[in-house]
Amino acid sequence: KKSFALRVSRVGSHDFTSIDIARELGEKIRREIPIKVDLTFPDEEIYIEIRNNRCYIFNEIIPGVGGLPFGVEGKVVSLLSGGIDSAVATWMMMKRGCDPILLHLYINEHSLKNAKEIYEILREYSSTLEFMDIEHISFLEKIKGNKYTCILCKREMIRKAERVAEENRAKGIVTGDSLGQVASQTLDNLFVISQAATIPIYRPLIGLDKKEIIEIAKKIGVYGKVSKFECEYAPKYPITKARLEKVLELERCIEK
Repeated sequence: KKSFALRVSRVGSHDFTSIDIARELGEKIRREIPIKVDLTFPDEEIYIEIRNNRCYIFNEIIPGVGGLPFGVEGKVVSLLSGGIDSAVATWMMMKRGCDPILLHLYINEHSLKNAKEIYEILREYSSTLEFMDIEHISFLEKIKGNKYTCILCKREMIRKAERVAEENRAKGIVTGDSLGQVASQTLDNLFVISQAATIPIYRPLIGLDKKEIIEIAKKIGVYGKVSKFECEYAPKYPITKARLEKVLELERCIEK
C-alpha cells in the first residue's frame, strides 16, 4: 500500500480527542513503515473506535440491512400469499422496526408451501417471527365465477387479518399491493378493498414497479426460491373499477 488514513471515533469522556489519536498513531505508523498519509483517497483505511475504556481496530465496514431494531414499532399482521411481493412488503416493514405475524390464507398446498419457504427465509432476519395459516377455500367457493371475485376475496382476507390483529394487539395489516400492477390493484379497487378494514393497511410497495420489487427480492434472498402459481379462482376478466355499492350488495347475497 502506498498511502493510508486513520478514521478515529470516540464514545464516552476522554482527556484526548479523536484528532489527537489519529495524529499520534499516524506518526508512529509512518516511523515504522514508509507510507504516506492521504485522507482523501487512501489506499488503505484503518478504523479506530474508542468506546469508554475499550478500543476496536478494523479495516473493513460490512453494511447491514439498515433500518430500525426489530420489534421497536410493535406488531403488524402481514398477509403472506406465497409470492415475492408480500415477502418484500413484510421485509420492508421488518426493516422499519415492525414485528410481523405472517398470515397465509390457505388456497392450495402449492401456495402454502411457498409461504412456508418465504417464512423460513425471513426468519434469518428474526428467529422470533410467527407464522399461521387460515382456511380460505370455503369462502372462495362461494364467490368463484364472478368478475368481482378478486375484490371480494381480498376484502375477506382483510377481515380475517383484522381479527388476528385484534387478538394480538397488532397495529395494522401489511399487504404486497403495488399500484396498477394487476387488475385488483387499481386505485379504484384498492379503495374498495380498504373499506373492509377498521385498522390501518400498510402498503410499502405501493409506488414500486415489478423490476424494483424483484431487485429487493434478490437482495433479501427470496427471488427464485419460490415457484410461480396461478390462483384457480381468479376470473378471466376481473373488474378494474369496482363500485363499493355493488360489492356490498354481493356480500349481502353471500351472507344469506
